Amino acid sequence: MMRARRAALASVATGAALLLGARLACAGIPHPELALEAGRTFGVSSPTSGQYDQGGLSFGGSVLWNWENRFRFGVQALASDIGSQTEHLVTNDTPPVDYGVTVEGHRAVVSASWRTDWMGPAVGKFGRSFVTGSYGYFRFRNDHLGDPRGSVSAVGGSLGLGLEHSFTPKQTLGLVAAGTWMSDDFTPHYGSAALEYKWRW
Repeated sequence: MMRARRAALASVATGAALLLGARLACAGIPHPELALEAGRTFGVSSPTSGQYDQGGLSFGGSVLWNWENRFRFGVQALASDIGSQTEHLVTNDTPPVDYGVTVEGHRAVVSASWRTDWMGPAVGKFGRSFVTGSYGYFRFRNDHLGDPRGSVSAVGGSLGLGLEHSFTPKQTLGLVAAGTWMSDDFTPHYGSAALEYKWRW
């Protein structure tokens, strides 16, 4: 159930980004690059070790406009798994009964942000480097086996490094590693790494 919900969130976020790009292209604005990414969150901060800090899968999409092959500007939508709260249950019976580790809760986040990429130098034959940054809105959601347990909003931004390689005139594949910082008290920051596919009209 949780995996299905994460997949649904990722589909909505990616669809929104692609729809925006299509609408702007139809309005006569120069065609953007469409980027799809899949990766994982890690190094999630938590006030209690082992609670909502394991990280998980992350999916997203971006619509980016290139300026003089030096910068890219646009919007980004992401859906990311933050982690779960687990508990090892052992009864006080004699003898005790060990039920193992159970999941008591789950935490995920979706975000919509402005994104800017600064294009860097080429790195040999591997491709071209870039720095990416974003700032926007984050919505955290807690649940227990799909049952909502509350949500909270925050603002935040990310900063990362990437390396991309164009394997056709219209297609690029890259790797991006980033850190994200937010105004949420429970999850103030986390790291992420993703594989990103870009397509140009």
